[in-house]
Amino acid sequence: MLTADQLTAMRLTMTSSLAGTAIIQTQSYQSDGGGGGTVAWTNAGTIPFRIATLTAGDERVAGGRIHPDTEYIGTAPAGSDVITDDAQILYGSQTFAVTAIHAPRTWEVSRRVELKEV
Repeated sequence: MLTADQLTAMRLTMTSSLAGTAIIQTQSYQSDGGGGGTVAWTNAGTIPFRIATLTAGDERVAGGRIHPDTEYIGTAPAGSDVITDDAQILYGSQTFAVTAIHAPRTWEVSRRVELKEV
């Protein structure tokens, strides 16, 4: 069994290994007053972050069509506030849609998210 101090030390070590910084953006809908509107993205916070390739241009069938997209895995500090339905990640000059969040484990040391470049 890990103690609270051991878990805190593991989280600090993990966070110090994250190579860069990401901006979390959340989505809101802005009505145009005539039944339509646009999606606007707002910066919601900055977190230490690292991205790695999950699949490199693999072709797979999803929704009845072939998807040759590259998928990525992002690592953030434990407990980071990333929500799939209305979040995207800015990392360097790239923008990524959050497609899944890996469920926290018994001792969450980092938060892992699956991403696709937008």
